[in-house]
Amino acid sequence: MAIYEDNYIRLTALINNEMPLDTAFMLQVDGLLDIHLRIIERTRFTTVMHLTYLLQEEDVVHVLPDIKLRIYHDARLAEVLSCGRRRGKTPIRYDRTRENYDLKHIWEMNRFLQKWLAYCFRHGYQRVDWCKVP
Repeated sequence: MAIYEDNYIRLTALINNEMPLDTAFMLQVDGLLDIHLRIIERTRFTTVMHLTYLLQEEDVVHVLPDIKLRIYHDARLAEVLSCGRRRGKTPIRYDRTRENYDLKHIWEMNRFLQKWLAYCFRHGYQRVDWCKVP
């Protein structure tokens, strides 16, 4: 549970839970990739969001790591629901809403989120810098 708790702490430090539903937001840091966020669903106890980079490669935009996650406000946990990544030309997909995974695979995806969020904080991404995407 420590990874889920750590992800919750980092996400709530980075994201304002008052952001409106279905509005695209972007977080910019000079010299680094912009992080894109959309709140998909919000209930009394949970928030589901999409968090990613948009990577330009020639005339194609790749949505990577394409993470969909759920924050459990009452339990103070956050978990990865789905994650799409690309290695070479083959997309790799993880989707807990459609398939059952073993604990090792679930742990790896949530560990990935933990490391990515740690990277964001180390490199200066701040909660106050979110702006709406036109």
